[in-house]
Amino acid sequence: MRTRVWISTCAVLTAVGAAAGYGFSQGQGAPVQRFEPGGFLAEVEVVVPVDPQRAWTSFTEDLPRWWDHAFSGQPENLRFEARPGGGFVEDFDAGGDGARHATVTYVERGRLLRFVGSLGLSGKGIQIEHELTFTPEGDATRVHLTIIGWGRMLEDWPETVRSVWNHFLVERYAPYVRGELRSRG
Repeated sequence: MRTRVWISTCAVLTAVGAAAGYGFSQGQGAPVQRFEPGGFLAEVEVVVPVDPQRAWTSFTEDLPRWWDHAFSGQPENLRFEARPGGGFVEDFDAGGDGARHATVTYVERGRLLRFVGSLGLSGKGIQIEHELTFTPEGDATRVHLTIIGWGRMLEDWPETVRSVWNHFLVERYAPYVRGELRSRG
């Protein structure tokens, strides 16, 4: 019995040593690529002619009506679960394929929503924290998005992320809230 344990331990150590590059065997694969991590901060805001609670609901519950991009083209379901631990989720089909674009980390309904995820840059080695504030301004609400990104950073990603959020908030969300955008749903 002890011999078997010793042989198993040797096999494990040999495999670990090979993976770590200790010369037990030569593995195949692409060379390791290094990158310098980076980061950015960007902001986008709009003013919509509704109270903060309606602005919040339009962002979270009405998302499929104004959001016009999905990994799958035509998702089975697109939803924003506005609760801690919830997420921005795209169900590709009824079979369970899909993507969690972001995870909700903080919620104060009608006031503050924070979520972390790479959204369209999934699989690229970047994370992005999004913080949306909903501030009353007379009969309207100022919706302010602060974006903080970090990780593997290609040169054009910061401006691309800001530009994409400008599209969603300024060109899609605000017109939807104002009743100017034809709903998808």
